[in-house]
Amino acid sequence: MTAVGQLDRRIHWEATGDPREPHRARLDGQTLSIRLGDFPADALYTLLLDGEVVAEFDDWPALWVR
Repeated sequence: MTAVGQLDRRIHWEATGDPREPHRARLDGQTLSIRLGDFPADALYTLLLDGEVVAEFDDWPALWVR
């Protein structure tokens, strides 16, 4: 699964209650999480796949459901 593939898939996220990593999802047996960055110095969002950084981006993908 590539990082770009994650950005182009419908993902239903659940709230974690953690202000640093506020969203988590399970997809294809893997755990995805979103980490918030120190915008604008850093990207607004960082996508983690099983705890490893796979992508950084500023705009929430249209197919993702919070």
